[in-house]
Amino acid sequence: MIKPPALPARFVDSPVTPYEAQQARAGVTVNGNRLQSGLTSLILLNLLGAVLGLLAGVWLERVLPDLPQRWGLPLTPAEQQEFRDVLQGVPGWFWLVTVSLTLLGSAINVWCLNVIRKAVAAVQCWTLEATRDQADDLARQARTLRGWLTLGQWFPVITGVLTLLFYGVLFSVAGLGTGADTAETVLPIVFSVIASLIGMLPGALLAWLGLAAVKRWLDAVVTRTHTVTFPVRPFARSLDGWLIFALVLIILGLLNALAGTAMLAFFPSFFSWMLENDATTPPDVETLRLIGKFMQKLAVFSLTGVLLYGLLALLVYWARNFANSVARLLDAQRPAQSTSPGVTPSVADHW
Repeated sequence: MIKPPALPARFVDSPVTPYEAQQARAGVTVNGNRLQSGLTSLILLNLLGAVLGLLAGVWLERVLPDLPQRWGLPLTPAEQQEFRDVLQGVPGWFWLVTVSLTLLGSAINVWCLNVIRKAVAAVQCWTLEATRDQADDLARQARTLRGWLTLGQWFPVITGVLTLLFYGVLFSVAGLGTGADTAETVLPIVFSVIASLIGMLPGALLAWLGLAAVKRWLDAVVTRTHTVTFPVRPFARSLDGWLIFALVLIILGLLNALAGTAMLAFFPSFFSWMLENDATTPPDVETLRLIGKFMQKLAVFSLTGVLLYGLLALLVYWARNFANSVARLLDAQRPAQSTSPGVTPSVADHW
């Protein structure tokens, strides 16, 4: 049984009007369906990416030596031969391990997304029709999702520990502490360690606090299956702030991806204009063509990132509306609790 989350010290227990309850019911239905459809689309995209990644891995293993020339990279014959020599030194098991890890990552993503989709469906079904079977399914799906949320909280910590272990191996290989260390070997590794820790700490902190808010909201919803007086809106308000923060970050990432795609799309024209207006560097038509062809391919890949950011923004927006609608509808069905400890009734409760 999931333990009820601790209520805030004080919160305003304002009543939910019949109109707000009706709007909340519609929000649970519409946003829940959209959220499940979006998660299903993300699952299908992961499966498609896994299949394309597998095919691309098989294709790359065969054509990689000639890939720079096919993509129009402006390499000299000597550089192309050096590239082929480097590839010949790569062991055969490297490609197998790379493909296996890619498929494993896609499988974990699909598994996690499917768990989230089932939990959303369970919350939606129980909120709209509170039966005992729906309550049991909600508790079961919530326990599974809580495990994934806990793993998500600890994942940045585990990644940080593994990173430190990796740098520890580098220290040993570089001979640090054995008298063979020099400034050329010590400083780059030390700076890399510091930069990695500084880069991971904010993300780890945000992941821990944000996922904790999701867990508290989920626990509050599950608590309502056996405690009809337990409020949900205080936890939805806390989660709402984190979802807005996540939405802002995703939108910033979307704008950055759009700017990068635009730069890749217009860079060949800008580069050509720059060479034409530089008397000291006459334009090379063949070089411009190769650079333009390569940039166009990069722009296509960048565009897929823009579409993914757009889908993630929609998912977070629907999740925010869904969480607030669920909390409002459940609290509309809750008996008035003006005497509960820590609850400040609104003025409307006195009428």
